[in-house]
Amino acid sequence: MHTLSTAATQYVDGGWHVLELPAGAKGPPEAGRTGAAGVNMTPEEVKQAPWLGNIGLRMPADVIGIDVDAYRGGLDTLTALILELGPLPATWISHSGRDDGSGIRFYRVPPAMGWVTGLAGIDIIQPGHRYAAVWPSTHPDGRQYGWWDQAEAAPAEQPPAVEDLPDLPWAWVQHLSRAALVGVTTRAAGDAEAQAFFAACQRQDAPGYLSVIATHFAEQVAAGHSRHDSMQHCLTWAMEHAAAGVLLPQPALKALGLHWVAVHDDPRRAELTSTRRTTEFQAMTRHAIGRALAKPPDELAEIHDRVAGPTFNVAVPEPAAEQQPSAFIDWHAFLQRDSTERRWLVEDFWPYGRALALWADAKAGKSELALWCAGNLALGRHPWTGQAIEPVDVAYFDYEMGEDDLEERLSVFDFDPAKLGRLHYALYPAIEPLDTAAGGQAIEQMVTAVGARAVVFDTFGRSVAGEEDKADTVRAFFRHTGARLKRLGVGYLRTDHAGKVRGKGQRGSSAKRDDVDVIWAMKRTGTGVQLDCTGSSRLSWVGPLLRVERTDVLGAVTYSAPIRMGWTDAAIDKAAELDQAGVPLDAGRPAAVAIMRAAGLVPGNLSVLSQALKLRHERRQQTP
Repeated sequence: MHTLSTAATQYVDGGWHVLELPAGAKGPPEAGRTGAAGVNMTPEEVKQAPWLGNIGLRMPADVIGIDVDAYRGGLDTLTALILELGPLPATWISHSGRDDGSGIRFYRVPPAMGWVTGLAGIDIIQPGHRYAAVWPSTHPDGRQYGWWDQAEAAPAEQPPAVEDLPDLPWAWVQHLSRAALVGVTTRAAGDAEAQAFFAACQRQDAPGYLSVIATHFAEQVAAGHSRHDSMQHCLTWAMEHAAAGVLLPQPALKALGLHWVAVHDDPRRAELTSTRRTTEFQAMTRHAIGRALAKPPDELAEIHDRVAGPTFNVAVPEPAAEQQPSAFIDWHAFLQRDSTERRWLVEDFWPYGRALALWADAKAGKSELALWCAGNLALGRHPWTGQAIEPVDVAYFDYEMGEDDLEERLSVFDFDPAKLGRLHYALYPAIEPLDTAAGGQAIEQMVTAVGARAVVFDTFGRSVAGEEDKADTVRAFFRHTGARLKRLGVGYLRTDHAGKVRGKGQRGSSAKRDDVDVIWAMKRTGTGVQLDCTGSSRLSWVGPLLRVERTDVLGAVTYSAPIRMGWTDAAIDKAAELDQAGVPLDAGRPAAVAIMRAAGLVPGNLSVLSQALKLRHERRQQTP
């Protein structure tokens, strides 16, 4: 049974700031604990507090609570907002047992932003304004507070950790946030407005002025000023000068982004852009663009003249309608674009800079294959052909074998340890779990220190602290470790075990499919192994099947050249059409499309066309 004291400790462990409240009441809390200048309880104070009353939560810097009071019309307001802004992700709701839809919905948001205090029937709980009375507190009416898990549509067995809260969608961030400038409220720019701003700001009459802004940020942080406030000021400064024609916005964002990353150890705050959420840097940039767009033309002219000098006899024509920037794809240009470079770490298996998952049944040889590839890359040998290649630094984090096991496997491969200087091998590495910020930071430091371009985690389940069958564990691994390596352009491979039902894939959560580019399912054959990524590759030029021969001669094991297999009937038929149209064997996709159309043939599905081009290329290589 939970006591108030153990519940308070649980909240603190989950990243919340707790408050002591009187028994059976929502307040008042201890003086000096709330408001913009409130001081949070220390872990020691939490431990020593008597906890004889209720528990309140003060919001962390990157959390807000949307407090909906149904009896004040809050549900009607919430419904209208959802219709306007889009749905909210499933989250945890703190409620007082009213059973009328009232409750506080919690979401992660970019830190240190300003928020409106409320709407009709809704209050916005934020770090400097209000707090939440929560389980196991008792409401003044005698009801006990509880938690509701929207994802499970059931009461939550335990309170959520801050790390587990979903991110508030950008449309909601934009609607609920505010940015004050000398008492005037401005609106953050939306995606279309930001893209239009970038397209419109093409003058840079004094580009060197950017160094003044960047230097100011570095000096402010060094002097102990708020990193967020200093960066918001500098981003606004830069975007206003971009609007004035002094400098270009994109180089300014790149330069200031590098400074932002340099002053943060927390990967979440350091992340500049994300497809999964609105980062703090993105939110500040959008507010900065909003402020720049709100500047009157005469003020922008004054900014320009003050920095770059007055512009004489320059007529600025109105942009023609066809010159207006568009957020939509130009399909003709899209078709003619250059294809992404197909660069490999290991031919047909591991694309350069990409993330892989390799899973198999126990004792199927996944670790053996991973070490074979890693060792040969480090030795400067092609893993399949043995030909000389440019050596690659590889970091291998082994959570499975001991020193004797490793020595035996190196001997089986005939690897000379004295020549493995580029294989940076860690046995049971003494670092924090990789689904934590500390673990991800350690990996980044170790990988950067040795200049590794490829990383192996063997195996995933033993490298993390969370349960591997939980989606949150996988997401935390990517957030703290995978994303760091992707930002560095470093490819990583994680091995994993098959689930109880092999047909359902690797063991654990389906979220394991989300953070990698290719998932290889491996099984033994009579002469080696077969790798299958059918339906599990984001890259049209990887897969679907790959067979690798394994040779064991007097205990010496080698893997040799793979044989591509499994071309679909559609790819074979399309290859015949390419032959019929006279498409050269070395033609790329845009050229093939043009030739086929000129011959009166339909290019069809571009993915199938790409496979057909690869098939013809492979046939040419196999022809003596």
